[in-house]
Amino acid sequence: MQTSITSSEDGVQIFFTQSQGNHSSKINNQKMDYLIVTKSIDNTFENNKNQYTLDSFSVMLPDNNHFLIINHPGYVADEIFIIPNANDQAYIQTIPDDRLINELPQGLLTQIPNPVDRMIIWRGLISLTSKTVMTPSFLFKIITLFFPEEENVMIINSLYSTFYSCAM
Repeated sequence: MQTSITSSEDGVQIFFTQSQGNHSSKINNQKMDYLIVTKSIDNTFENNKNQYTLDSFSVMLPDNNHFLIINHPGYVADEIFIIPNANDQAYIQTIPDDRLINELPQGLLTQIPNPVDRMIIWRGLISLTSKTVMTPSFLFKIITLFFPEEENVMIINSLYSTFYSCAM
């Protein structure tokens, strides 16, 4: 699942693009939750720390249709990011877009409260690196910044072996 965001007259349009898996003959009709993450800067701190608001939505992905367009009034395209497959309910691989990836070093990952959603992002980053879409050095920058601070045992246990094998 990949996403892209464009401006519309009253907000944004989110494009969800699906492709079928290697071992599947079709795309299944399934419910998918996603998060719209809105970025703002909190000027009350000396360092103008980024703040993020997460709004949850659900959509029914149509079967055998490779894309879906959803309108969201009231949002500004340059200020939001999308995390598809929130709560990991749809059994799909999520590929973070460039805007989301570039926001991770700014503190977004630490402000996502749900460990399942953080796991989805970690798995997406590893997938992008293994497909040579993202450089291993950028993945290690994210690991260096945030993995040592990750408190959730599920994430640590699940990802440690991948990180360890990448480092060796």
